[in-house]
Amino acid sequence: MSSRLLNKIGLFFAALVLVSPAILFFLWMISLSLKFEIDNGAYPPILIPERFAWSNYAKVFEENNFLLYLWNSVLVTGTATLLA
Repeated sequence: MSSRLLNKIGLFFAALVLVSPAILFFLWMISLSLKFEIDNGAYPPILIPERFAWSNYAKVFEENNFLLYLWNSVLVTGTATLLA
């Protein structure tokens, strides 16, 4: 193999090692959001729940001002982007 190909392969694996924790934490966060609260502390941990708790997403909208916070984020980032 050429050294250029080896460099590309090495760079790919280095990037994979650096990015994989972020991907795993993101998947774990999604998994926790889809479980019932009692299942979050299960041992051994389960990545894919047997039944999904879609009601968790409804609670976010019902019990918090999520849409207000989302609109605020869109407004601030949109304004900052336009001014940049």
